[in-house]
Amino acid sequence: MVSDPDREAGRITAGDDLREVRERELATLEVPTLAPRAQQIVEVALELLEEGGPDAVSMRVVAGRLGVRAPSLYKHLPDKGAMENAMIAIGLRQQGAACEEGMRGADDPLTGVAQAFRRWGKEHRHLYELMMAAPLDPGPLVRSAELVAGRALREAMQGDAVGAFTVWSFAHGLLSLELQDRLPPGADVEVLWARGIDALRPR
Repeated sequence: MVSDPDREAGRITAGDDLREVRERELATLEVPTLAPRAQQIVEVALELLEEGGPDAVSMRVVAGRLGVRAPSLYKHLPDKGAMENAMIAIGLRQQGAACEEGMRGADDPLTGVAQAFRRWGKEHRHLYELMMAAPLDPGPLVRSAELVAGRALREAMQGDAVGAFTVWSFAHGLLSLELQDRLPPGADVEVLWARGIDALRPR
């Protein structure tokens, strides 16, 4: 799904098809490739995140898992922020792939995307929360991944920018309430998802 709604709903003119706008933007980005050692560092950080949450991830702990000293990591990634940006980019691309698969396998594209978005977020809670914790880095590594993450939703919403923004807002909000166990007692979350998506689908 879309990962930064301000970017999805903004900087376009009325009548633009968001699918075309974002694909043109994606084509202009020169996406950097992580060197093999940097990729290995990021993969270890992702493992630690999945195992123990954000408090389990530090340059020192990653270095220990790799059997090296922390300063050696800075030869490959300048700081923890760069490592987290790479983690977020991977998460966004994984999320996007899950949503596209969900859309392809569903009778109703929007329901398929929403279900995949929810399922992926619950299966990768810590990575999802990292992705949503702060404004995304505007550089091409993360931005390109963000555009890929939103592709399925843009298609399901037939290029409607405001519609995509609204669905993303609903889905992120309800998923966050689920993850934080903040829904009211007795709330039927399945009904909430179904009713919300039905109300927001393209007409």
